[in-house]
Amino acid sequence: MNILPKTIYLLILVAFFSAPVIFGQTGKILIETQLTRYGPDLKSNTYSVNITATGAPSFGKAYNLNNNDDDVKVSYSLVQYDKSNYPLKVVINGSYVVKPTQMGGPECNQKDQATLVSPKSVSMGACHGRTNLLLLDLPEPSGIIGNCDNFTIQKQVQLSGADYSWQYKKNNDTQWKYFTYGTQYTEKGLNFNFKDIPDLKDYTGNLFIKFVVEYENLNTSKIEIYESDIVTYAIIPCSPRLDATSDPNITDCNYSNGSVIFTFSRPLETGEKYLFNRKPAGTGYVFDATSNDPEVEKISALSYKWKNIPAGVHEFKYQTQFGNNTPSTPSTATTFTITPRTPPLTFKAKEIQPQCSTDKGGIEISVSGGTPPYYYILDNGTKKELIKNPDIIDITTDGEHKVIVLDRFDCIEK
Repeated sequence: MNILPKTIYLLILVAFFSAPVIFGQTGKILIETQLTRYGPDLKSNTYSVNITATGAPSFGKAYNLNNNDDDVKVSYSLVQYDKSNYPLKVVINGSYVVKPTQMGGPECNQKDQATLVSPKSVSMGACHGRTNLLLLDLPEPSGIIGNCDNFTIQKQVQLSGADYSWQYKKNNDTQWKYFTYGTQYTEKGLNFNFKDIPDLKDYTGNLFIKFVVEYENLNTSKIEIYESDIVTYAIIPCSPRLDATSDPNITDCNYSNGSVIFTFSRPLETGEKYLFNRKPAGTGYVFDATSNDPEVEKISALSYKWKNIPAGVHEFKYQTQFGNNTPSTPSTATTFTITPRTPPLTFKAKEIQPQCSTDKGGIEISVSGGTPPYYYILDNGTKKELIKNPDIIDITTDGEHKVIVLDRFDCIEK
């Protein structure tokens, strides 16, 4: 607790508007004003704070420091405001005159102004006074938060006579717990990684957070507390890290679809599955699959092959999900490419006529492209390997014959 010597703390509650705030989202500003007495011969002084908002009544407060006060007096005002009235204009005026021991004694007249916009904290001064304005409210959650990510709330904090803290509770906690100053929060706000806080490592569920300001009221010897609203953030598991994507990914045939293998940083937990998403470049179409679908093959505990993908460049995202619950955080987008097999399979067939009745005829086959070894099917018979290239297939009967040539992936000429 920061306590100044010979200091008086006063609590002043003031309405920001002349009528209760009805429309819009309400919030709170804590105004801390510190007045310092120039000396024992103070003749007169004035100090005021005024806040104006577009389309709304203004807030104004005048402060005074008398000769019978201590050297420093700190006052607090808590005002309500409507967030739709941003930005807020703040103006302070200060003046004092000290009884002169000779003509022309010390005097001061100063003015300061600033604009208050969340999450900014404003510090201002004039003559014998200093005012800090602090927005107590926390930002509303936007999107989902993964438990391997950094959690950040920006909030500038400038207070001279009060302490403050960031506190949290998990779903089943009965007591609020404190974040640590210097490592998890500073004057710039709250910033931590879940893995660095043992109590929050791998945590999933609701995380309740509040911001608390407290000071010692020397008039009552009590601790006065100002709290922000409690904001709930949904914390979900992070997706495994994508460690590798297979490359190159070449189709079996020049005309067929291909596949890609993804390797991740950890195995799936029991009941967990992948949600895959790809978008072909230059199109607005999106295709989805899960690790339980027939077109996704589990290669190992870490690797999965997504099959039957057309040639081209594809944007890829993924996340995981337990049952039908909320998915984990989506990954950033990466790309992979499916390349058609080149050159395509082609072959030539040349008939070989027998020279006499005792000779055998044949078909000479020469093959290029595709992927060796090569095979042939004669007259819808069994598939046999071409031993040589070119190779001759014996023909024992007269007439027309049909031959099909295939490569190792059963690709044909097209």
